Amino acid sequence: MKLTIPRTDLVKALSTVRSVAGGGSLPILGTVLISAKNNRLELTCTDLDISLRTHTAATVKEEGGCCVNSGIFFGIVNALTGDDLSIEQSKDSLTIKAGSSKYKLGILEAGEFPPLPSLKKPVTF
Repeated sequence: MKLTIPRTDLVKALSTVRSVAGGGSLPILGTVLISAKNNRLELTCTDLDISLRTHTAATVKEEGGCCVNSGIFFGIVNALTGDDLSIEQSKDSLTIKAGSSKYKLGILEAGEFPPLPSLKKPVTF
């Protein structure tokens, strides 16, 4: 995964979903599932009772996905300055760059994220 996104758009999207990321006894529940494809970044969090998913426009150079700790990811993205963020996934980490700042976070495989229930009629707001 490799993409560029306006920082304010990512902060807004993360603020929407991260409220349900709890953690508890399963570390994967404290993460946000990040999926990038078709110039769209999709973010998903769940506590197994409530699931939230949102998406925002992004310039996706390479498609992909992973899970990263939602609290740490939000804290970094919110604290960075600059207009655009560059996000790149390697085999075992996610690199976030903005200006002269660079952060590297450990990741979990996207396949480890719990499957979300299917809705008969999709609901959008």
